[in-house]
Amino acid sequence: MATTINTTSDEIAGITIQRLNQVIARGIPSELEEVVDCTKTTLGNISPLLQSFTDNPNASRCLKGVEDLMLSYKAAHIIIGLVGETGSGKSSLINALIGEKKIVPTNCMRACTAVSTEISWNESELPEERYQAEIEFITREEWRAELGHLFSDLSDSNSSTFTTNNKDSDAGVAWAKIKSIYPLLELEALTKTNESCLARDASIRGLLGSTEKIYAPSADLLYKRVHQYIDSKEKNSDSRESSGPSELWPLIKVVRIFLKSEILRNGIVLVDLPGVGDSNAARATVADKYLEKCNGIWVVAPIIRAVDNKAAQHLLGETFKMQLKFDGGFSIVSFVCSRTDEILIEEAVESLKNRCENLDSEYRDLLALKDRVDVEVPAKIAEIEQLRDTITKASKEASSLNKKLQVWQTLATKQAQGHPVSAPLTEGSKRKCTTQSSQSSKRRRSQHIIIDLTDDEDEDANASGNGRSLSAEEIQTMLSRLAVENIGIKKNIRELKARIITIDDDAQALEDKCKESESNLLSRCITERNKYSRTDIQNHFAQGIELLDQETAIRENAENFDHNHRIRDYKQIADSLPVFCVSSRAYQAKMYPTKADAEFAGFVDFDQTEIPQLKAHAQRMTELGRVAACTKFLSSCLRVFQSLRAWLDVKDLDVSISEAEAAREIQIVKDCILELEKTLDSAAKKSVVDCRDIFRKQLYRGFDIAVKKASLSVSDIASGWGTPKDEGGLYHWATYGAVCRRGGIYARKGQDKIDFNENLVKPFKVLIADAWEATFSRDLPRILNDFYLTTKIAIEGFHGRIRSDVQHKGTANRIDMLRPQLMMHIEAIKSSQAEFGQNIDGWQREANRELTPGIKQAMANAWSSCKQEKGRGSIARMRDIVCEQVQRNQKTMFEKSSKLAKKHLDIM
Repeated sequence: MATTINTTSDEIAGITIQRLNQVIARGIPSELEEVVDCTKTTLGNISPLLQSFTDNPNASRCLKGVEDLMLSYKAAHIIIGLVGETGSGKSSLINALIGEKKIVPTNCMRACTAVSTEISWNESELPEERYQAEIEFITREEWRAELGHLFSDLSDSNSSTFTTNNKDSDAGVAWAKIKSIYPLLELEALTKTNESCLARDASIRGLLGSTEKIYAPSADLLYKRVHQYIDSKEKNSDSRESSGPSELWPLIKVVRIFLKSEILRNGIVLVDLPGVGDSNAARATVADKYLEKCNGIWVVAPIIRAVDNKAAQHLLGETFKMQLKFDGGFSIVSFVCSRTDEILIEEAVESLKNRCENLDSEYRDLLALKDRVDVEVPAKIAEIEQLRDTITKASKEASSLNKKLQVWQTLATKQAQGHPVSAPLTEGSKRKCTTQSSQSSKRRRSQHIIIDLTDDEDEDANASGNGRSLSAEEIQTMLSRLAVENIGIKKNIRELKARIITIDDDAQALEDKCKESESNLLSRCITERNKYSRTDIQNHFAQGIELLDQETAIRENAENFDHNHRIRDYKQIADSLPVFCVSSRAYQAKMYPTKADAEFAGFVDFDQTEIPQLKAHAQRMTELGRVAACTKFLSSCLRVFQSLRAWLDVKDLDVSISEAEAAREIQIVKDCILELEKTLDSAAKKSVVDCRDIFRKQLYRGFDIAVKKASLSVSDIASGWGTPKDEGGLYHWATYGAVCRRGGIYARKGQDKIDFNENLVKPFKVLIADAWEATFSRDLPRILNDFYLTTKIAIEGFHGRIRSDVQHKGTANRIDMLRPQLMMHIEAIKSSQAEFGQNIDGWQREANRELTPGIKQAMANAWSSCKQEKGRGSIARMRDIVCEQVQRNQKTMFEKSSKLAKKHLDIM
C-alpha cells in the first residue's frame, strides 16, 4: 500500500498539479473541459486509496474533499432567447442552427407562434430516445382564467348575449379556440355553462397540469408525433362524434425538445419565444421568465423589414427596451436579419447603386448579356433544328445505300457460288408511266450502275435479278462505288453532329456565362445589402438607446437637460452590437443538396448564409461560463491535491522542535488566523454597509422622488385610454373594452401588446432607470471588486507574516509548500466574486420585475369590475371605473410597487 501511495503522491505533485495550473492559466474552454474529465477520473482513483486511511484525520478530511468535489461540478448553461414577430423566421433559423431539416414547429403549426419552444442537449444514449420532447400543459386554474377572457370576448359589449361575428374578430377568435377544445359544443349550449364547468370537463381533465413525454429515434418521427399531439385533427378525423379536443395547442404552455446537436453540446439552450400577439396569460408568463433568465437575446427580423422599419431602434417596443435598461442587458443583445435570400436584383441595384462602385454598370452589362442570350440562343436552337433535319435526310439516304449494298453483296455471293446473276431492276423498269426527265434520270443512274431501291419489296425482287447478266468485275465495281458513297454520307453525318455539339456548346456557354454573371451580381448584392444593413441596424440600435436615455434625463430634470450631453459612448454601443444577416433556406439547401434550388445561386458557399458565423457567435457566448465552471472545479481540485500532497510528503521533512517552540509557532498561527478573520469580517461588513448605503442614497431616495412625480401624470394616462379616438384618444372603444376585461393586458395576432399596467408604471420606471442601471452595472461591481482586493491583500499578508515569524529549520519550507494552495484560495475568492455578481444580476432582475405587479395589484379591483360590465353603456362605465381607481390610488400604487422592489433588494 505504501508504494501505491507514494506513486500517487508523485503523480499529484509532478503531473496533475502542474498540468492543472497550466490549463487554468491558459483558460481555453475545450482544454479545460477535457482536463475536468481527466481530473474526475483521478479523483475516482484516489478515493479508494484514501478510504483505507479513515483512521487518519488528514486522510478523512481529504477523502471528504474528494467526495464533495465529485458531486460539485455543474456544466454551464447559456440560455439564448429568440424574439421577433410571427413569421420572422425564428423557427427556421433554429432548424438550421441545430442541423435538422425540420424538427422545431414552424408557422404551418398554429401552436408554434404562441408557445415557447426550448431546445437543449439530450443526455440519453439510447437509440430509441435520441430525440425527445416534453409538452407541458397549462393548469386547470390557468385554463379557467383563459376561458373567462374568451367568454368576455364572445359577449357583445352592448348585450349579455354571445356572438361570433366574423372569424377575425375577437369573438370569432375566441369561439374558434373554444371549439378546438370542445368540438361538440354549440354556441347556444355555451350560454348555459360557464368557465368553471368547462375547465372541469372530463375530456381535458387528464391533460391540464400534466407533461407529456415523447421519444423517437429520428427527427422526422419526433416532428410527426409532436405535430400530431399539437394539432390532432387527423387523429380524430375518423370519429366526428368524438367529444375530445380536435386541437390541443390552446392548452399548451411550453414545448421542450432534447436532441444531440453540436451547437447544444456546450450548454447552449435555444428558446423560440412566442411571436407578438398571444393573449394567453400562462404562456406570456413563461416567455417573461425565459427573458428574465436569458444570457443572450437574439432579435430576429426579415432583412427587408429590419432596416425599413428600424426594428433594432424600436426593438419590439419601448417596454422591452426599458426592461433591457433595467437588466443591464444591452450588451447581451444580438440582431439577426433573416431571409436574406429574398432579394430581387433590380430592386437591390436601385437601392445600392449609390453605395457600391460599378454595381449599376455590372447590372447594365448583365442586361446586355441577357438580351444577347435572348437573340442568339433561339437562333442557335433554330440552326440546330435545321442541322438535325439534314441529318435525318442523310440518315435515310445512308439506310437506302445499306440496302443496295446488301442486294449487290447477295449477287456477288451467288455469282461466287457459280450461279448466273443479272442486274437488278431499276425504278424505271418497274414504272412504265414516267416522264422524259425521269427516264433521263434513270439512264444517268444506269450509266453509273446505281440502283435506287426504296422498299423491302424491291430488295426481295431484285436480289435474284431480272435484267442483263452481270460480270464479277461489274459487281465489284458497284460494291466499291456504294461503299465510297456510304462512307461519304456517314462522314457528312458525323460532321453535322459535331457542328450541332459545337453550336449547342456555344449556346450553353452563353447561357452559363449569363447565369454566372447573374449569380455573381446577385451574390454581390446580397453581400452589399448585408453590409449596409448591418451598419444601419447598429446605428438604429444605438439611436434607440440614446433616445431612451434622453427621455429618462428629461423626466428626471427637464430644466437642466442638455441634448448635447452623452450619457454613454453610443458609437461604441453601435460598433459592439453583433449583427448577422442569414438565410436559413439557403443553408439548408446547401446542407441537403437534393433540395437545392436555383434561387439560392447567389450564395457561393455556406459562409455567405452566415449561419456558420452565427453558430460561432453562440459558442463564444458560452466561453465565459464554461471557463468559470471549469476553473472553479479545477481550483477546488488543486486545493484538495495540495492538501493531499502535503499530507503524503510530510514524512520527508526534517523537522525537530521542542514542545515550547511548537507551542510558540502554534500561537503565532492562531494570532495570524484571528487577525485574518477580523480583516475578512470587516471587509464583508463594509461591503454590506456600502451596498445598503448605495441602495438608500441612490435607489430608495430616488424611489421616493419618483413616487411623487409619477403620481402626477397617471390620471392623464388613464383618461387617454378611454377617450374616443375622434377626440384624440388612443384606442377604439372595442379595443379599450377588451383590454379592461383582460386585466389591463391585451394582445392580438399581428399587433403590439397593449398593457395598461405597464403604461401606468412607465413614468415611475423612467424616473428610476438611470439610478437602477448605475447601481447594478457600476456601483455594486465596484464594491465587489474592492472586497476581492481587500481579501487578496489580507490573505497574502497572512501568509507573509507566518513566513517571516516562523523561522525554525524546515518549518518555513513547509509553509512555502502551501503557497500554491494559498493562490488557489485567492482564485477561489475571485471566482466566488464573479459568481456572486451573477447572483446579484439575477436578484436585481427579479426585483425590477416587481414594479409592474405592484401596479396590477393596485388596479385589481378595477379590472375585476370591468370584467362584469356588459350591455348598453358598459364602455362608459368601464372608463369611469378605471379613471376613478387610478385617481384614488395614484400615489399608493407606486408606493406598493417600490415596496415590493425594496423587499427583494433588502433580501439581497
